[in-house]
Amino acid sequence: MPEIASPLSGKACRPVKTIGAGTIVDLYRKEYDIDVSAFFGNDPLITIYECPDSGYRFYHPFTVFGDPEFYAQLENRSGYYPDWKWENEIALRFIPENSGLLDIGCGNGSFIRQLSVKRKINATGIDTNSSAVREGKNLGSS
Repeated sequence: MPEIASPLSGKACRPVKTIGAGTIVDLYRKEYDIDVSAFFGNDPLITIYECPDSGYRFYHPFTVFGDPEFYAQLENRSGYYPDWKWENEIALRFIPENSGLLDIGCGNGSFIRQLSVKRKINATGIDTNSSAVREGKNLGSS
């Protein structure tokens, strides 16, 4: 298996699991009634890698990702953008008070809004879902 660098630290990542694209397509169809087959192109196998520094997990090849329409479809699922998730509480333990943070894939910005309230953290978010970004701006996220 080729060495894959972390998009966060640049260090070599370890493969966690390899999954057939068909399995992922079937799961999204079953769980969310969304067809994601177009995102996999000619990549029959997808490997999940983990960054040794941050624990961040990501799909490889890097060409596999959802487009804005995909995230708009997920947004319509009840509970997809909850105000608080269990992983937010864990992340909060590692973020120093009065620090800065960039939340990539922030959705409607509920996490970054809570960071400023709970820990005085200056947070900014980015997302490809324009509807979620609009909602976040209307709710006061940056």
